[in-house]
Amino acid sequence: FGLVFDSAPPLPRPLPGGAGQFDRITIQGTLHLAAVTAPLPEQGEKAVAGLPTALRTRLLKALLGLYRKSHQMADAHALISSRNDSQVSTVQIGCLLLGTAITIILIEAPDWRVSTLAAAVGAAVISAATSFTKLIGFETKVAQHRMASAAFRDCANDVERLFSALATSAN
Repeated sequence: FGLVFDSAPPLPRPLPGGAGQFDRITIQGTLHLAAVTAPLPEQGEKAVAGLPTALRTRLLKALLGLYRKSHQMADAHALISSRNDSQVSTVQIGCLLLGTAITIILIEAPDWRVSTLAAAVGAAVISAATSFTKLIGFETKVAQHRMASAAFRDCANDVERLFSALATSAN
């Protein structure tokens, strides 16, 4: 999980989606996981971390938390990837429509001075929009977030296989 997390592109803050959709990958979620998997002993209580059942329970809770975090990270990266992809598609469709309009104007009124001016302005807008998407790196971000989503899904699948192995060994 740590290697995938370190190689993944950063998620925007605040996280996309509704409140609570990504509750495991926030700071509060991380603190909650730490409190559940490694609770501090109450005052006057002896630490029971050395007992096999307590240790097994803590490890299972940690694995379950890792499984949930992996799924939420995969979902968050997939959402960001699809949002960036839709922004790129919107710009591309806008450029296509503007280019089509320029072509129609130049075919219908090639000698009209306004059509030449409109074509020049339209071409400049298309060029600026294309350059902007390249400068921001939307297509690169789409690919990076897609890869991160797949890597976090693989991480969740690994934890799921570990759960299956533990269940088989317990029986």
